[in-house]
This record gives sequence, structure tokens and C-alpha cells, in this order.
Amino acid sequence: MIRIALVAIAAVAVLLVAVAVMAGVDDGANAAVGDEPVAPGRPLALLLVDGEDAFATPTAEHARTALRRAKVPFAEHDLSRDGPLPPLDSFGAVLTATERLRLLSDDDARQLGAFVQEGGGLGVLYRAWDPRLAALLGLATSGPPSFALGPRETTLTTPMMPGGENLTVGTLEAAPLDVDAAPDCDVLMTWGDDRPAAWTCARGRGRVAFWNSTLLGTKPFRGHLLQTLALVQPRHVRPLAGWAVVYLDDFPSPASNAELDPIWTELGQTPAEFYAQTWYPDMVAVAEEAGLTYTSTVIYSYNGQTEAPFTFEEWAEGQIEDGWSKTLYSPWVMAEDARRSEVALHGYNHQSLTLELWPDRARMVEALRAARQRWEAEGLAPLPVTYVPPMNWIDSVGVSALREAFPEIETIAGLYFGPEERGQNREFGPEPWAPELYALPRGTAGFIMNDGARLRTLTLLHSVGVWSHFVHPDEVYPNADRAETYSANGLPDPTAVGWRRPGGMLDEFREWVRFVQLRYPWLESVPAREATVRMRAFDRLSLAYEGEATDEGRRLDVRLSQPGQTLMTWARPGETLEEVRGGTVLDVWDGPLFTQYVVRSEGRRLTLRYADAPPPSP
Repeated sequence: MIRIALVAIAAVAVLLVAVAVMAGVDDGANAAVGDEPVAPGRPLALLLVDGEDAFATPTAEHARTALRRAKVPFAEHDLSRDGPLPPLDSFGAVLTATERLRLLSDDDARQLGAFVQEGGGLGVLYRAWDPRLAALLGLATSGPPSFALGPRETTLTTPMMPGGENLTVGTLEAAPLDVDAAPDCDVLMTWGDDRPAAWTCARGRGRVAFWNSTLLGTKPFRGHLLQTLALVQPRHVRPLAGWAVVYLDDFPSPASNAELDPIWTELGQTPAEFYAQTWYPDMVAVAEEAGLTYTSTVIYSYNGQTEAPFTFEEWAEGQIEDGWSKTLYSPWVMAEDARRSEVALHGYNHQSLTLELWPDRARMVEALRAARQRWEAEGLAPLPVTYVPPMNWIDSVGVSALREAFPEIETIAGLYFGPEERGQNREFGPEPWAPELYALPRGTAGFIMNDGARLRTLTLLHSVGVWSHFVHPDEVYPNADRAETYSANGLPDPTAVGWRRPGGMLDEFREWVRFVQLRYPWLESVPAREATVRMRAFDRLSLAYEGEATDEGRRLDVRLSQPGQTLMTWARPGETLEEVRGGTVLDVWDGPLFTQYVVRSEGRRLTLRYADAPPPSP
């Protein structure tokens, strides 16, 4: 028995549209008018799992989530429960998320080998061993291998996406098998002393990718999981949401007139002066250079107060020169920023809305109402529709308190990674603790991009098609927690970097923005409120595609429920995307494993024609 996982069902799409209308999401509801739900085509991939393989369960669950959210139609087959494999000739690829391939019958093992030889793709997402399949999988070993245990430096050596070159992602416990890759395979990832930990091999007219690790069961590697499918079976499309949001966390906020290093030594400015006269103008300059739109997140106090009275002395503390007189920094910068940015809520103070930090829900509501009263009294920006949790922590009680004090809030922008019980590890979609709100998680943070941040940047770009990032203006100042975080991520002490120094945080942030824009020029920078509207529409998107070999080449016909969609597709080495009917090519990346194209449809139908690439000029 095969359980088919369908990416889109018309009735579900109609229901989601109704929910959006009932929730009062006007822009999203208007977008829904143009929806024409598309019935899914046949599954592209067959996912092999084993419900009794407890160690592989995280990879199997992550593969399901990744494929569904990427709108890849797939079927699932449980090796312990579902009997013999179905005929494989109706699939483009087989993905395995269990190490118990020994459960395959001899006939199934032969069918799998023949499927690849005849042009199918095989992606092994979780380390596996079977002597009958060793040659097919590129395993250079003659007997059952042992495990190679212990954390070791892990490097993605062959890029599977733009910007993925020589990506050392940290000292990880990958739990690989103690095996080597066959000499006819290309290494994708190494572990320890250049030991192959992932590789790909051509087999007949097909291709195999083998991940000798558990890493594809983790969210930072979701992009590589999906690119593995593109590697072994490039002839499909993956929709991309196509936006970027950059948040300024803890800004506007209180700031003092103390002489604090390192900025006092570097620039002779107090925090209030630095933020108003240097940091914010520099960030505006970056935004104008790169076409960025910021989403700022207001916080009124750092007093740690969780009992009334909830006062605002800090908000009125910092002063700056404004022409011939002094003015209060915090209200001034909020009014200035509201002319350019969406102004979101970060909180009354920096105490996360959790019962771990607050006595009860009533105190949370009281503090939030005090912030609301101040916001309305000053009238410097429209009431917020986006909320960013302090420290990126929140619990279900905090969400309930937030909804009571700020019923205008539509979006909670927490974290894409991290522990779920802290309100992190969110997917884009309904907030689990309040489904009428939208979870719009952030993936990366800071001014300095190291390889770990590069991996997280790339995985969101290739799984959702977005860049969701945040920075703090006070990162240049001493902070024990932040210094510890920087150190744990292999970054320099932030106080030693400076702001405008050569190679300082400003230069590093410019480089991060350039890195994204040069490699992903199809992203559009929007405020968080607009990203929420777009994601609600993106969640409703359904599509189907069908391939056909013709005298003109290989063709893929794509049907979409909404016009004007951004899609990614790929061509094998020696092939090219020769023609796009009903759309335009936005970007091309000639990688070592495939050529990656980003196209945009004009309407709801798109035809892609692939052909043999012309021989290189002499």
C-alpha cells in the first residue's frame, strides 16, 4: 500500500481562503480572489521510510515536512508495513530515509538498481548499508561497516547552491558509517580528515546521491535535502516566495548619554548620539544602496520589571542635539524611523512573555497595555501588526496576553531554528499557539556572516525562497550573553570589531547584503507586514507539472493556481533550459553539479523546454 502525500487539494485551498477572509486579512483575501486551485499531478518522488527505525525517524519526518512545504508531490512507502515496492517507472526519484534497506526484497533491490540505470534518481538522505546495493550507492567497502563516532569538522566541499562553496559548517556529530566513497563518485561533504561524508555518482542514465550522516534530518540542512532531489532528478520546479525582510531589533529603544566604550573611544559618542548620528544614518545608507526596507521593533524599557508600576523613565533619558537645542532621543528616532520602516512591537521591556519570567498572565497584559497607551499617546507610528519576542522567547500564555493587549497584531516573528518550547523552531504558517496569527520566523542574525550563518541563509533561500534576518544596534557594546554567543559561533568579540573601522560591523553587514543580492537578485525587500500577506498567498499556491520527451527536447508543462510566480528548476550537465514559454528567466547559476534557473511565470501556465547544450566554441 502506498500513502500518497498530495501537495494541494482544492477543498483545502478553498477552506484556507475562507479562513483568511474570516480573520480579516484584507490583502491576503484580495489575493485569494485570483486563486484557481490546481489538482496535483502524479508524485514526483517515492519516499522510503521504516516506521520501526527509530534512529532514522527525525530524517523521515524532516523529509516529509521539507517536501510538503516545497510543494513537491510525493508518495511514501514503509518498508516494514507496505510490502513490495510499487513499480518505480511512474516516479522521477526515490528518496530513502531509513538505514534498513536490507528489508528490500531481492526483486526490489534489482528494481531499484534498474530504475537508476534507466534514468531515475536515488537520494539516500540517511546513512544506509546493504551489500546488494553497495556498488549502486558508491560504497567502497566489502563488508558491513562500523560507525565512525565523535564530533569532527564538517565541510560542504562541492556547492549545491549559489554561495555554498567550501562551507565549513562546524564540528558536528554526523554519525557516519566508517566507509569510503567509490573512486568514480564526486564528494559533496567531508568529515574529519577529509573523509567523504556525502557523495554523488552517475549510474547509467541516472544519478545517486548518498549522505553518509544524519544531518539531513536537521533544519539547517533542509536546503541541501531539497537540492539533493534536484541533483538526482532535476526536471521539476520548486516555487519560491521571493522576499527579504531585515529587522532592526531593539530599535527604537532607550539609550543613555554615558561615555561607553568601544564607541566612545572610536567615535567620541554616547549611545544615544551613536544611534542617532552614526548607526542609524549608516543603516539608512546601506538600505538606500541595496534597496532594503527595514522592519524596526520598539522596546520602551530595559528595567526587567514584571510588577506594576510600568514606567517610562528610560524612554525619556537619552538626549541628542537637534539643531540649536536638545531633544529626547527615543521618541525622535521612532518618528524618524516611522517615515521609512514598518514599526513593529518588541515589548514594554525585554522580559520575554513567558511564565518563567512573569508572575502571571495578568501582569503581562498590564505591561503590554502600558506600552500601548504610550504608543497611542505619542502617535509616532501606526499601531503595530508585527510582534518580535524579546530574546526570541515566548510561550502560549504570552501569545494569549499579546492578543488581548494588541488585537491588531497579525504576525509573530520568532525563530526558524531553536527549541520549540521557547516558541522557536517555527515553520512559515499559522502560529501553533494561536492559528489566527501568522508565524513569520527569522533565520539569521548579526552583522558578521560566518559559515554557520551562511548555511542558515542558504537553507531558507532554497527551501522557502526568502531571507529573514535581524540585527541589534547595541551589538557593538559589551554584553556577556552576546559575547558568549559570538564565541560559541566562532565570531570575534563584538567589542573588538567596532562599527566604522575597516572590517568593522558596518563593512561586514554590507558584505552580507551584497552576498545575498549578488547571488539571489530575484529577492524583493519588503516589510514584515507585506511578507505576511505574501506568505499567506504562497501557502495557498498549488501547482502541478508534467514532463514529456519530444523531438524538440524535454518539456515540462507547469500549471499554477496563481499567476506571477517565481520558480526554480535545474538542468543536468550537458543540458540547458532552452526555452521558457509564458515566463522569463530571472537568474542562472552554472554549478558543478547542475545548472540552476530561476524563472517567473506571467500567468498560470508555463512551459519549460530543456535541450542538449551546444558544444563549447573552439
